[in-house]
Amino acid sequence: MRTLILFRHPKAVRGHGLTGRGRREAALAGAAMEDAGLKPTLALVSTPQRTRETAEHGLQNFALETRFEDALYHAAPEGIWDAFAASDAESVVIVGHNPGLGELVSTL
Repeated sequence: MRTLILFRHPKAVRGHGLTGRGRREAALAGAAMEDAGLKPTLALVSTPQRTRETAEHGLQNFALETRFEDALYHAAPEGIWDAFAASDAESVVIVGHNPGLGELVSTL
């Protein structure tokens, strides 16, 4: 069975990326994924700086392929799901934004 992991970027300042707190939270979230036994092999990452930094700090302990996807920025839940469905990886982490990620969680 395929696995979808949704990872929203933590605390950020518009135009300046993650705050110090945001970098720590991203690393903690990545560690929690690892502790839970999650092993993503593909990261689909929205292109803004805050999501790129989230992937850098939160996914550093995983051996995975990373693809930056413009379509994930301001994506509706259907667009996020379509990005997952179009990938061929068994375990995918999508690093993105609300409200799309939260709405997809509610839908699932």
